[in-house]
Amino acid sequence: MIKDRPLSGSPCCPTPSRPVTCPVTCPVTRPGTHSFLLLVAALFLAPSLLVADPQQGESRSSPRLERELKTDYQPSFPPPARAPQRQRVLIDRHHETIFHREPGRGEDEHAAQIWLRLMEREGFEISYLDAPIDTKALESADLFILAGLPVETGLLHTAQDGEQTVLTRSPLQRSEIEALGRWIGKGGALMIFASHYPNGGGTRPLLDALGVRFRDGFVHHPEHPSLGGGQCSWFTMTEGNGLLRQQHPILATPAEGLPVAAVRWLCGAALMRYPQDVVLDLPDATVNFSPRPGTSMAREVSDDYAAALAFPYGAGKVFVSGDQGIFRNFVYRFGQESVHVTITDPEAENGHFLVRVMRWLGQR
Repeated sequence: MIKDRPLSGSPCCPTPSRPVTCPVTCPVTRPGTHSFLLLVAALFLAPSLLVADPQQGESRSSPRLERELKTDYQPSFPPPARAPQRQRVLIDRHHETIFHREPGRGEDEHAAQIWLRLMEREGFEISYLDAPIDTKALESADLFILAGLPVETGLLHTAQDGEQTVLTRSPLQRSEIEALGRWIGKGGALMIFASHYPNGGGTRPLLDALGVRFRDGFVHHPEHPSLGGGQCSWFTMTEGNGLLRQQHPILATPAEGLPVAAVRWLCGAALMRYPQDVVLDLPDATVNFSPRPGTSMAREVSDDYAAALAFPYGAGKVFVSGDQGIFRNFVYRFGQESVHVTITDPEAENGHFLVRVMRWLGQR
């Protein structure tokens, strides 16, 4: 069900930054086969057309949103009894992920220090990829991480009325998606962290090729308000509210000292795949808001949205989160309110959930 809804400002949904002038549109190609490689080719050549809306962004009357790092998390659970079978972790920082290096950016700004520290404690060996993804690079890895990849944007100018239309496309090349698909099918493990519009849709062609449907917008549910009253909801998943899927192998496998009673998932994008793949669910009647031409946004309501998925793919495994901050370590301050994002939150077990995810990915 899709409806129109007047657009209101949200601190979670600014307009795309660093646009470039683009004189022409690209053709839209539709897949004509279920072959992985042909599907990749079609999806890679299919950009989405969006219209920049000046009403998007933080309201002028809203308090300033500030962020600070928090790195004092201390694990209370014992280290693993055995090393992971998949040990070698390769993290993408060639693309503009949260780990990307650029002039003037500090080494600690990715806010993933605790995440990295817990992986090393679990026995994983971490290295970084500063070049395009290819078969040779993946041969040195058992687990590959793509965290928070935004789309590339360009402006299209309409001669009739001067309206500016934003053209978006994934920065992933077709050859990179093909290499990852083959590598996972042969036994590799992949972690993907998407995000709400416009910061996390860059992995969409890869997600589509893996059978994951990604909604490039942001999700809202009236029973899960966000900090500051914005439309992009902040969720707490528990077994009691039915959003924590305890029957999934990640949560069902016994693990000493790693209870998961609550997981925070804050302002993300909706995902869809098979029911057995859902590890973090979203409530029935969750709304997805997506930008659209004019001064409104498309509004889609579904009972089938998920927040995080984990599933086998060939001989490999895939974990996908629609929130790129689920395992990061900073605190948002919004006026008098503050929220941990999210691994240091004392009222949630995102750290325990991360370790369970890593152990599931690490075992063949």
